[in-house]
Amino acid sequence: MGLLTILARRFIAGESKEDAVRAVRDLNALGMKTSLDILGENVTSEQMARDLANKYIDVLETIDHENIRANVSVKLTQMGLDISDDFCFDNVSRIIEAARDRGNFVRIDMEGSDYTQRTLDLVYRWADKYDNIGTVIQSMLYRSAGDIAELKSRGIRVRLCKGAYKEPASKAYQDMATIRTRFLDYMRLLLKEGNYPGPEHSYE
Repeated sequence: MGLLTILARRFIAGESKEDAVRAVRDLNALGMKTSLDILGENVTSEQMARDLANKYIDVLETIDHENIRANVSVKLTQMGLDISDDFCFDNVSRIIEAARDRGNFVRIDMEGSDYTQRTLDLVYRWADKYDNIGTVIQSMLYRSAGDIAELKSRGIRVRLCKGAYKEPASKAYQDMATIRTRFLDYMRLLLKEGNYPGPEHSYE
């Protein structure tokens, strides 16, 4: 077993829906809600992106059928963002609608800073149409204060994280102490004025 596998295990529920359901039930029993994520990024095949969206819809059906407390978190490059914004919008809309029909919620995950503005532009489009979406902001990016202010003004739910991507000094703080300070500042703001802010880690 590799070191990365060991380190990642705390965030990975398993390799099947059955594993995920068991993990969610254990967390629900501890009073925790969860967010499920099918791992993967940078899909460039339309068919593969549609198939992955269908898998998310199946996960939402399982959540509803099993009566567990969980939502889903989606990376847009997995849903076809590298193909086109409009293709991605339509593909993810199917997931959002499936979640809405089941009284559930979709979190639009955040990837590297090259995708930040495109992700937010799509989030704003979805927010104009649906009320069961939120997104993620990385406290390491210089731009995050402005993005949080805009999301807050639109009533969009935000999950705050520190940021897992290697970013240049031109776009992001490099010192972990500074990143932690920004994280705490933003979280205090979201707890005071945000719309149901989320914790740092989802459960994948």
